[in-house]
Amino acid sequence: MIAPQKPPKLPPRHSVRTLAERLFMTFDCQNQKQCLRWALAAVLSLEKHGIHACINAGTANFQANDMPEPHPTHVGYFWQDEDDDTIQRYLQLGILPEMHCWAVVPSLNMIVDPTTQFLPHIAAEKRIPWTKPYPPEWFWGMSPPTGWCYTPHERACLLAADLAMQVVKGQSHLC
Repeated sequence: MIAPQKPPKLPPRHSVRTLAERLFMTFDCQNQKQCLRWALAAVLSLEKHGIHACINAGTANFQANDMPEPHPTHVGYFWQDEDDDTIQRYLQLGILPEMHCWAVVPSLNMIVDPTTQFLPHIAAEKRIPWTKPYPPEWFWGMSPPTGWCYTPHERACLLAADLAMQVVKGQSHLC
């Protein structure tokens, strides 16, 4: 009889984060809020620490405040599942289609999002007041906080994985 495998033990989060920050800086990107590169850096750092991880992508939505209608309450990125030609036009412009990228540790069903530190700043850029508790610099968890939602979409995940490989090879100019 084969004994069930124990889930992997995560390395200290600060070790993963420190290496990911160094890796991110090697990706030649001036935009600190670039989720694809942050997700890739997290995946590579987790892998370097012996934890299998991969990139997820799709829709993500983060509640910024509890204001009544008609005020905006969330910062979000909504995957539209656009046709290939439209996606290619975005990529030719050097931008991603509307989507968010994050890392996952499949064996733990864990989300690792290194970009949550930027949410209040992004909200301010969109003139959305951030009155919720300040988010963690990195979100690590099996389920997102109340008011947050991560929804992976297969085509977005495949696109993100393909673009991540281009970043690794130094062939991507998305930022």
